[in-house]
Amino acid sequence: MQASENNIIYGREGVQLNFTCTVKNGIPAATLLWRKDNLTVANGSSDNLSYQCTPTRFDHMKNITCSAFSDLLPTPLSHTIQLDIQYRPYLMIIQRNKGSIVEGESMELCCISNSNPHVQYIAWEKNKSEVALWRQQAATDFDELNKDLCFRIPSVYRNHTGNYTCFAENSIAKSNSSIAINVLYPPDVIVTYAVLEESTILSCIPDGNPDKYTFYDWEHRSDFNEHIRWFNGIRENQLIINKSQHRKSNEDDGVYVCTVSNGVSNKKGNFRQEGQVRVEKSASPVFFADNEPVQIGQYGKIVELTIKVYDKTYNSKVFITKKGTTVRTKTRIENITTHDTFYGVKIRVSGIQYTIRMHLTSSKDFTNYTVEACNDIGCNHFHVLVQSANPPDVMVTSTISKLYCVADGRPDKYTFYDWERKSEFNEHIRYIRGTEKGQLVIDKSQKGKENENDGIYICTVSNGISNLKGKTKQKGQSVIVSHAPPVFVPDNELVQNRQYGKNIKLKIHVYDKSYNCSVLIKMNDTTIKVKAQMEKIITYDTFHRVNITVRGQRYTFELPLTSENDFTRYSAEACNYVGCYYFDIQVQSAYFSYKSEKYCNSGWKIVGSLLGGIIILSICLNIYCLLKRKRLSRMVPEIPLEVQYDEIGIIHGNSAGIQALSNSVQEAETSVDGPTVEETYPHSTSLEQHDSSDNSVQSLSTSLLLGDGYENPYQLIDPADIEIHTYSTVGSYLYQNTIIFPRQRSSRNPNPFIPNEEKRVPWLVIYKTKCANAWT
Repeated sequence: MQASENNIIYGREGVQLNFTCTVKNGIPAATLLWRKDNLTVANGSSDNLSYQCTPTRFDHMKNITCSAFSDLLPTPLSHTIQLDIQYRPYLMIIQRNKGSIVEGESMELCCISNSNPHVQYIAWEKNKSEVALWRQQAATDFDELNKDLCFRIPSVYRNHTGNYTCFAENSIAKSNSSIAINVLYPPDVIVTYAVLEESTILSCIPDGNPDKYTFYDWEHRSDFNEHIRWFNGIRENQLIINKSQHRKSNEDDGVYVCTVSNGVSNKKGNFRQEGQVRVEKSASPVFFADNEPVQIGQYGKIVELTIKVYDKTYNSKVFITKKGTTVRTKTRIENITTHDTFYGVKIRVSGIQYTIRMHLTSSKDFTNYTVEACNDIGCNHFHVLVQSANPPDVMVTSTISKLYCVADGRPDKYTFYDWERKSEFNEHIRYIRGTEKGQLVIDKSQKGKENENDGIYICTVSNGISNLKGKTKQKGQSVIVSHAPPVFVPDNELVQNRQYGKNIKLKIHVYDKSYNCSVLIKMNDTTIKVKAQMEKIITYDTFHRVNITVRGQRYTFELPLTSENDFTRYSAEACNYVGCYYFDIQVQSAYFSYKSEKYCNSGWKIVGSLLGGIIILSICLNIYCLLKRKRLSRMVPEIPLEVQYDEIGIIHGNSAGIQALSNSVQEAETSVDGPTVEETYPHSTSLEQHDSSDNSVQSLSTSLLLGDGYENPYQLIDPADIEIHTYSTVGSYLYQNTIIFPRQRSSRNPNPFIPNEEKRVPWLVIYKTKCANAWT
């Protein structure tokens, strides 16, 4: 074979190649060698040496060298050629995650191709369905011997199980390679059942990979997923339930659960998988266990009998009879959820409720009734006793820390309200929330207030039936008395003030229901030997921040206060068979005695001095003001004689000045007792000759008396005590007001605005002045 210009020999995998090396031999002849990868593959001493081989893809790009060795040559002669071997695609599949793949995990498969010349396309197929493909485009320059193609499944499902094949092709040949993928998944569980005459057979059918299963106990549940019982199957995947005459026909109904595992967890991480089926057998109606055999009604009213039936055919009819006679009634039907007992377990079930309305018009209607429920399969019976309703009798019992409200009435379904706490004098203290069954837990009182829980506890109950007074709420009560040491009530005085030298009566008020209390008085921890006088009293105490009336005992100790040391702190000790409590009393002096004056507080001295100074200062100011007032009263100008005489004149009832004063005079009469004259003074003036009304004169006199400008107070002067001339004048620069009254006064008119009907005697007001220079 001759090499190309660049010393490359082209061949194909599996096709034999012949190589001949020729030299011009000398004397002696040279030794020829063919070497491949530095290994001698042929040798000889003739002029030429041949070498045959069948190349593989691994010979691609290998070098083959022919060498001639002679002793006459300084270096051997050699010639090297390179092999270019064409071969079909060789494929290698790589699975990224080794081993079995669990459902839900990710998967990636890669196909790597090696060929010469390069592949023209590469593809993935599963069950002859192409899932991935790469093909060389015409415009793409691709000259690599290796090419890979990968595809990834983010979440493997069970249907991804199967054989995956990689295909690759070049100009030489087409190749393929396959891998089997096994996806593991937990079983899907299907449960079937068949009802036979004497039994019911259930079968558990799992479907998972691997198919080696572990079966666990079967579970029987209610229609509301409530557990009823566990039991083993006869075989690994079967359960047989035999019919029994001792059970209710519906007791085997419900949901049956089969649990299986093949060691593979689901997406939630659970290795045990469940399958279930609901079993419902056709049977005659069944009366539920919570039907009430005794139902309550009231005379003269309509009673509603409630009957609950289990019937999966939903085609039952109900009849009611009394002593074999069918009773005509009105019935209401509704679907309900109630409770029943399956294999000793109380569960919820779906059923039908029949409400039968009957009118109780006679005492004979309060008797036994038979309720019959029938469907296409059969009938069942239930007996009901109708009794007369009555409100509950309530009784309260107690233990050390708990009260029980016991009610006895018909019906016996009660509503318990909040407990009421009252004092022994029936005063409300508080309401307390009890339990739904009428129990009340009494909290422990704090130390020193053990009596706080004493009193009357009232329980209120109702069953919906009113008593003879029409009240639907009935009450019962119990009295609680604590066993505790005596308690000092709040009205005890902490500080008592008494006088030196006298006896003190210390009064101690104690609350003690044992009525066996002893009280001692101590001073400086020393018991004073004095006999106490005890009497029962009504006092108050505070229970739960409420002031209430309580019964107590008052202990009176009479002690002498003959010494300064007696004014100190005393301690009262009250004890009974349970224990003791103590109460301190401070006795203080009510007044300062001669012995205690030297102990006066300096602060009181300062306060007394300040008060004394203020009083003295006030007296001095009053004296100063009085003197100044007298001095100013003498500085009055002289009044001319004419003016003085002008003051005496005729008073006209219709004068403008008098009219203007009439209103103010009347107002003044309401507050000042105006005199009423019965007789006239013997001395008269010219004023009497003029006609004047009583109101005018009185108005003028009152106006003058109340007018401004008069500093000296008014004086009431009896005319019998003074002597006055008709026209006598007295000179003075200061008016002295004088009111002349008659000797006798008439009774005052109760209404100053309505004149007396009796005739009033006129009277006169004269102003007497005194001047510094008197003249007549």
